[in-house]
Amino acid sequence: MLLRAWIIVAALAVPGLSLHPEVFALSRQASIDSQKPISHVSQSLNGNSQPLQCFQVAQPVLGPTGPVYQAGNEPGFDAVRSKDSCVVQLMSHSFGFSYGKPFVEPQAIMPPPPACEFDRVIMNFTVSSSGRQFDRLALMFFNDTEVWRTSTAEPKPTPGIVWTYWKDMTEFLTLWKSPQTIIFELGNLVDERYTGSFNCTLTATFFKSQGTRQHHGGTSADMIIPISAKNGASGKGSAWSLPSEQAVSTIYFPQHANRAVFSLSANGQMAEEFWWSNVLQSDVDTFNHTASSMPGLSPFREVQLYIDDQLAGVQWPFPVVFTGGVSPALHRPIVGLEAFDLREHEIDVSAWLPVLCDGQSHTFQIRVVGIDDGIAPASLSDKIDAYWVVTGKIFVWLDEPGSVTTGAAPKVDTPEPLLSISHQRQQDGHGVNEILDYSLRVRRAVSVSGEVRTQKGAYQAWWHQELTYSNLGHVSSFGTNQINRMTISGADEASGPRQYATEYSYPLYANTSFSIGSGERTILRNDGKPATPSNSRQNAGQFAPPKGKHTLWGSWGESGHVVGLDEW
Repeated sequence: MLLRAWIIVAALAVPGLSLHPEVFALSRQASIDSQKPISHVSQSLNGNSQPLQCFQVAQPVLGPTGPVYQAGNEPGFDAVRSKDSCVVQLMSHSFGFSYGKPFVEPQAIMPPPPACEFDRVIMNFTVSSSGRQFDRLALMFFNDTEVWRTSTAEPKPTPGIVWTYWKDMTEFLTLWKSPQTIIFELGNLVDERYTGSFNCTLTATFFKSQGTRQHHGGTSADMIIPISAKNGASGKGSAWSLPSEQAVSTIYFPQHANRAVFSLSANGQMAEEFWWSNVLQSDVDTFNHTASSMPGLSPFREVQLYIDDQLAGVQWPFPVVFTGGVSPALHRPIVGLEAFDLREHEIDVSAWLPVLCDGQSHTFQIRVVGIDDGIAPASLSDKIDAYWVVTGKIFVWLDEPGSVTTGAAPKVDTPEPLLSISHQRQQDGHGVNEILDYSLRVRRAVSVSGEVRTQKGAYQAWWHQELTYSNLGHVSSFGTNQINRMTISGADEASGPRQYATEYSYPLYANTSFSIGSGERTILRNDGKPATPSNSRQNAGQFAPPKGKHTLWGSWGESGHVVGLDEW
């Protein structure tokens, strides 16, 4: 019954992809088609010799002849076979013991032949694996620019598992049109105990979109500036690891820019992977005599963008739970939301152009902070645990060479967030802490505005964010049971050359427990009340990816499934 409910909840989300009637029909068909592989899954679960097909519930991508659905491996290829499209293999590689050994292919991407006109690019990522292995994070770079972040499903014994994910990469059109070195990081460990390698094939399909399928207005960015560690020249990935490194990049901005959008990629790993289940810093030692000390600095994290040491925008991250959560079986065949496609968050920085286009160097910095209530009063703190993987990039639209964008420095209004914190401990008859209840609520507003004067004329640029957060935590049984009820809600709005607005809500309910077994080995398990995240989002207008990072043709919503803590 649990597996059935899990599949139904995830599938019901797909029809909400768009408010446009013509796209709703496509979305409904996608919902129907996405359920087709379930019969194959049942056969595999019952001992079929075929590998188990895993998939993520996600919107289809547009192919040369129509929509390409995520579920199922072979059927989707029919939608990319066209006499007018070009298919290029970018990578065929097995990641075994691959820590610090990314796949590197110098100039793997060359412009397609002149006969192949294209204004859209989609990628197919197909992976097979068998044996025993943890889930692994993977990052794909074009030189120094991160272009995609994904993770793996956890395999099972032979015949193992297989999955395919289709990714629209049109937003990077300017990079696809020039030679690029691919650097694909998938750090894996193979030994006598962990035997699973990940056998990966990556292809790109280039094609010309038909008029009825094009996005409404807008053009691709003329330039994409990486904000990263810039390790590409040495054949390494360019992500920073926080807090051990400082994520700061100094750049010279093109003086003839007329619009700019920053795209932020960040997620927690290891001790920061389940940040949303942390306790307040003042409570970390509540159960150190009966269970253990607990992770602190609160169950709140904020990813910040600074330009020349001024806060320009924030991201309150989505609580991605990877496929090792609770038990690998709970993520088969459907993986968690964003597990195969960790989305980025965009911040419009057009209001900063009068400053950035002055011909001088400027710094962009990414920070990740929690809340420290161990000191009075409680405040944001960057003393987080290890670690967060972060990069950024700036999509830039240009005027004619020789023109210079001017204006006034932006007005920046970023007051400190409003914090509401409470916590209470209950003891048993012997004075031992038995129960901890804590509550954290946060409100934040960010506003940046200014006049920008470009070759095409002057405009008022405005970036505004309103965000709210709540997390109610209950730890009982002397620290062995924990419940978290978290909700993140936000609204972003930009005005200027393009209008953009989005609203999002990320609720999460998690109920976990652990017990001490023989040999004092700790085992995490699901207690019958599964953690349930969901993710709903509505977009209007157009933002950094003119071809749509968040949407195929309009706005969308999705809702989630069973997740929890990693299996030990």
